[in-house]
Formats: sequence, structure tokens, C-alpha cells
Amino acid sequence: MTRCTGLKFKNEKVYRVFDLGTNIEGKRPDLLAEILNKATGKTVNEILSERVFKPLNWTNTGWITEGKNNLVCDIHSPDSYPTLRIGSNIGDGRNLYVSARELAFWGN
Repeated sequence: MTRCTGLKFKNEKVYRVFDLGTNIEGKRPDLLAEILNKATGKTVNEILSERVFKPLNWTNTGWITEGKNNLVCDIHSPDSYPTLRIGSNIGDGRNLYVSARELAFWGN
């Protein structure tokens, strides 16, 4: 399943702007989170925590809702200070964090 819907959402209307999976336009992690929640009764965070993070004993990967002293900001604009993008912890936002070591395991 991909977050690349090829759809654009504007004023409660949906428009197809690219073929499915060919462009990042229309990325909607909130839709993916809602589909998974309705199908399983669990959040993206709960599913990954139960099936990936805990079985692999990963302790530096998860979703956060507030900053921590060991996190590095992922956005840097020359016109402002770096910031953290933090939202809900259900998996519908951009607040997955991971250590470099555990990120290497993701890639492997």
C-alpha cells in the first residue's frame, strides 16, 4: 500500500492528477491510517509497535507527540529556525522517529 494516491483534495472534492503511485501528489497518510484502523481496529503506531518494533527489540523507533532531547529537527529553512514536525501518535502524520542504527535495520 502506498501513500501516493495520485489524487488532489480541495474543498471536499477529489481530483485525479497522476496515475496511482507515479507521483507524490496527493500523499495522504491520514487516509492510510483510517483504512488500517477500520480494517484492524488498531492504529499504524499500534500495528508497527506490536509486529515490528517490539519483536525486534527496537527502543529508539516509534511515534512521538512531543519533543525529546535526543531528537534532531528534520526541517531546516534558511529563513527560520529548524523545527520538529510533531502530530498525533496514531500514524497519520509525520512524527515517526528512528535512530540511525534502527534506520539501517529498516533498510536491511
